[in-house]
Amino acid sequence: MQDLKCNTVYKLSLRDKILDVAMPLFVANGIRSVKMDDIASILSVSKRTLYEIFQDKEDLLLAGLQRGDQKKLCRVRHIVATSCDVMDAIIALCKIQTEDINDVSLQYVSDISRYPRILEYFHTEEKNVTAFTKELIRRGVEEGYFLTTVNYDLVINLWIGQRKYVMNEQMYKNHSFKELYFNTTIVSLRGVCTLRGVERLDRYIRSL
Repeated sequence: MQDLKCNTVYKLSLRDKILDVAMPLFVANGIRSVKMDDIASILSVSKRTLYEIFQDKEDLLLAGLQRGDQKKLCRVRHIVATSCDVMDAIIALCKIQTEDINDVSLQYVSDISRYPRILEYFHTEEKNVTAFTKELIRRGVEEGYFLTTVNYDLVINLWIGQRKYVMNEQMYKNHSFKELYFNTTIVSLRGVCTLRGVERLDRYIRSL
């Protein structure tokens, strides 16, 4: 029993170490260019050990994305809970998103669409993000930062469609992720702001 417990703890620890090594490599170099052999070599473990924990590269990638999203969710919840108001929270979240996309390589973005389970995961997460966005918008309307005359269900669906268009047309090949984020997310968000909201958002824009 003790041996089984020790083996479980070891595998959980190794699982985290694998993700710590693999995910930055994927993000910086693309997914296809990083081999399971490369990851095993860096960790000084056999490829067989690697496959005992992750059945394939897609399984590893999915676990890494899920872990990263859980960490981000905890950070987001803390920001929302401790912000003075909803606009402070939204601006803080925009800053996080801008920082995150700076580290992403073009090859990673291009490669990730090749993995069906990852796309399925993104589709599921999109529903969670949509629900969270609606809650922020609702609070923003109540606090006087967003217009009351807008159909936000429609607007959010348009935002989703906009992001998909950017990815499908591979616009990131001709424009930086920061430029795309600003001209889609930030500009669209500004469009539904009241004068009070515009003033707050413009202060953030000037700091970029």
